[in-house]
Amino acid sequence: MTDHRSISRLEGLATTGALDRVQDALDKAPPILNELGISPDAVKTALGTGFTQLESIGMQPSQLEAIVRAVGRPPMLVKNSKVEGKMSLSGDFDANISGKITAVEPFLGSVGRVEFVNHDMGWGGTGWVIADDGTTMLMVTNRHVAKLVAKRTHRGDGVFLFSPFGATRYAARIDFGEEAGVPPDPARVLQVEKFTYLADDAAADVAIAEIRRPSEGVQIGALPLAASDGDDGETVAVVGYPAADPFRKRPDRDAELFSQPLRRQTVCARVAACAGYAGHSGA
Repeated sequence: MTDHRSISRLEGLATTGALDRVQDALDKAPPILNELGISPDAVKTALGTGFTQLESIGMQPSQLEAIVRAVGRPPMLVKNSKVEGKMSLSGDFDANISGKITAVEPFLGSVGRVEFVNHDMGWGGTGWVIADDGTTMLMVTNRHVAKLVAKRTHRGDGVFLFSPFGATRYAARIDFGEEAGVPPDPARVLQVEKFTYLADDAAADVAIAEIRRPSEGVQIGALPLAASDGDDGETVAVVGYPAADPFRKRPDRDAELFSQPLRRQTVCARVAACAGYAGHSGA
């Protein structure tokens, strides 16, 4: 069945010049193509094929759309608190994009993976430190992440649920050292003591938790909050642990296109597109 929605979106991308920018970027063999398991020549062939004829070369319109978006605004692996591939960005970004990403790197250690205890899911999203008064540390995550292990009370806070397989309560922690290819660091895994705020379903998708302080010598600082929403067109970075969307009609396509292990990634995007990534990043 022809995917008319993807074809329409591809036509829109062509109108904005995004396809031309991707075509130019292919000569530099963007690293993201290795992760997608496709060669620059195969993408060039697809871009030169009519959108309604893509199936004749073994590609779906939705696949080409995903490739175009990934090349234009690629997810980049974070390893040892450094963003890999930042020097190879082009297309949608200004000439100083690598410098802007470098300026973000000192804050990466304040972003962690929210993990679960006594649960059939090992982890469920992203969290980051928003406050540290010297006694208490607070981290923020999504309501939909917290609700996997906790429920909201009439007071507006959250309490951990019991496992359906016994009288054991769920628990949660946040790992600020989880990265691909990096040995685990137990000192950077902090226990979630309690959820001090768990938004109801009609409010913003936010939960706040009090977390155990790290051991002496481990530095995990609070991320400074911006004083404003920023300017239209401003470049921002989204940091998190993206996972396949269970509500997609074709989850096998996620596996086909993005077969690499889940890991901390950064996604650089314009402010206009940033909101589209927020839910998946846990932001």
